[in-house]
Amino acid sequence: PSDKVVVIAIDDASIRNIGRWPWSREVHAKMTEMLAGAKAKVVGNLVFFREPQVDAGLVYINKLLEIFGKYAPGADGSPPAANGSAELVQLGTLLREAEDSLNTDRKLSASYAKANNVLLPMLFELGNPRGKPDKPLPEFVTKNRVPKVDQGTGDTPLPASAALSLPIDDIGNSAAAIGHLNANVDVDGGIRTEPLVVQFFDQYYPSMSMMLAAKSLNLGPEDIKVTLGQGVQIGKLRIATDSALQMHTYFYKDREGRPAFRVDSFFDVYSGKIKPETFQDKIVLIGPTAAGVGTTSVTPVSPAMPPVLTLAHSVSSILQEHFFVASEDRKSTRLNSSHT
Repeated sequence: PSDKVVVIAIDDASIRNIGRWPWSREVHAKMTEMLAGAKAKVVGNLVFFREPQVDAGLVYINKLLEIFGKYAPGADGSPPAANGSAELVQLGTLLREAEDSLNTDRKLSASYAKANNVLLPMLFELGNPRGKPDKPLPEFVTKNRVPKVDQGTGDTPLPASAALSLPIDDIGNSAAAIGHLNANVDVDGGIRTEPLVVQFFDQYYPSMSMMLAAKSLNLGPEDIKVTLGQGVQIGKLRIATDSALQMHTYFYKDREGRPAFRVDSFFDVYSGKIKPETFQDKIVLIGPTAAGVGTTSVTPVSPAMPPVLTLAHSVSSILQEHFFVASEDRKSTRLNSSHT
C-alpha cells in the first residue's frame, strides 16, 4: 500500500471526547486549518454536508439583526447617524459578532476556500434515467465532469438517473473538487470493483478516488482521459477497467498485525496528541469508522470495511497501478495483478 495515503478516523474515541454526532462544522473547520498549516497534499472528507447546520441561537440572532437593521442607525455596518447612541452601535457590533460566531457553515466554507485542497463526495442514484433531470447540477459539480470522452468501443459506464446527495452551495463552492462515492455491489453483497466514471445523462463524472489521485499529482478533470469500454487515464497513469469503466481494486492485506494504511483517531489529531506535521505531503482521508455512524461493506479483506478505508485502497490502487485485469488469453478467466 502507498505510504502517501493516510486515514483520520472519526472513531468511537473521537465521538466520546468531542461530543455526539453530528459535530459542529466548526470542528471540521479547525481540522482543515490544522492540516492546511501542516501542508497536507490533499484532503478528502467523506462527511456529507448536504444540509445547512443552523444553530438554534443563530435563528434568533438573524431575526434581531433584521429588526436592528430597520430601526437602528448604522446597524448595517455603515457609520452611525448623528443621533445614533454609542450603546446602539455597540449592540449592533455584538449582534454581528454573535452571528459570525454561530454561523458554522460559513466557517467551514472559509476554511475550505483558504486550504484549497479539500475534496468532498457526492452520490448519484444509479439506474437508467427515464426522462430529463429535474434541474441542472450546480456549477461547483459540473466543473468536475470529464470534458473529453473518446468513444472507444461505444460501451457506456454505469448510468445515473439523479443526484442524491450534494454539499450545500456555500460549502460545495469552496471545495477544491467533488467526486462521486458510488459503489457497485456484487450479487453476494461484496465490493470488489469501483466505477471510476458514472454517466449522468450526457455528462461523465469521475469517482472521488480518481479525483484524489489526480489532485495529488497536481492534475484536474481536464487531465483525465476516458475511452468508453476500454479504460481511463490520469496524466500518464493508465487504469485498466472492465467495459463499464469499473476498476477491479487491489485490496491490501494487513501485515504483522498492522493495518494496511496508517489510521489515526480524529481526536488525537484534533487535540494535538498527534502532530499535524505528520501529514505533510500526505493524501489525508477523513471519515467515520465509529459504530452506528455511516455504513460498512464487505470487501475481499474485511467483513465490515468503512467507506473511508475502501477509498484508501482505491486511491493506492490507482496511484501505484495496482489492480486486477482479465488475462489477455481469452480462454483464461484467471485474474492477474497488474503493475503496468
